[in-house]
Amino acid sequence: MMWLRCVILMTVSLAAVSGCRTRNAVERLPDGGLKTLTLEDLAAISRARRAGLEPRRGETPTAAREGAPEPPPTRPAVGDGPDGGEPALNFNYRMVPAMVFNDGCGPKSQRCTLMGRCAEGGGECVAVSAADCRRSMFCRAEGRCGLKGGACVATDGADCRASNGCRYRGDCSLRGNECVAVRPSDCLESLWCKKSGVCTARGDRCVAASRGDCLASSLCREVGACSERDGICVIAGDKDCRIAVACHNLGQCRFDSANRTCIAKTDDDCASAEVCAKFQACRAKGKVCVK
Repeated sequence: MMWLRCVILMTVSLAAVSGCRTRNAVERLPDGGLKTLTLEDLAAISRARRAGLEPRRGETPTAAREGAPEPPPTRPAVGDGPDGGEPALNFNYRMVPAMVFNDGCGPKSQRCTLMGRCAEGGGECVAVSAADCRRSMFCRAEGRCGLKGGACVATDGADCRASNGCRYRGDCSLRGNECVAVRPSDCLESLWCKKSGVCTARGDRCVAASRGDCLASSLCREVGACSERDGICVIAGDKDCRIAVACHNLGQCRFDSANRTCIAKTDDDCASAEVCAKFQACRAKGKVCVK
């Protein structure tokens, strides 16, 4: 299924899927018509929803994306890449049930492959077999491997712990029919604790609860996101920027409050950086170090 492979790979390597077909992903408009969704549209909708914005039907995802900055990936959705490859970390599998597919309910349909909904019942595609659920991408990505009420849901804690959602974002505990983050170990052992500092279980998800969470993350070391704000790690000032590798290597040691990034602001920043010693870029100009 070329389209499915494209969706899975789209955040791993956009260049690799630039020629993929997307005609089976459509959105139903208020007037009853159908609008084709491209890979860029799907990624934009996912980012907008993670930011708390719900694009209205018929609204271009780009318009929704421009309405607010993209948040750090504190709770990325996770799925399997093809052939055991890396998962598409930024594709939001939670938005899939709201999407409209036009390839039916058969065993090769997208509803069946993604959600385990492989049979028609009552005018819609439903899950009728636990085996279909276990073969679905939702099982591997979200631990939704059990059958309940015509849908694939989480029914076993072991399925949660085996899912990519557990490995990446800490959704390792069963609560109701979902895999969520409950225990301290759920978050502490997750990849996104190490990468983004979201190491504390709170409200069924992993969040950054202290500066200590952020300081231990690679996001802090790489770009200076070393302070906790509203459950995520952000750059809050010069102190954070000076911790980052970008300060040592590129002279980007000052906080730009307008863009909330670290920049090279003074010649002293550049003169003490590796970029000066190796490439003679020792002057600050346009927020970077230049020759």
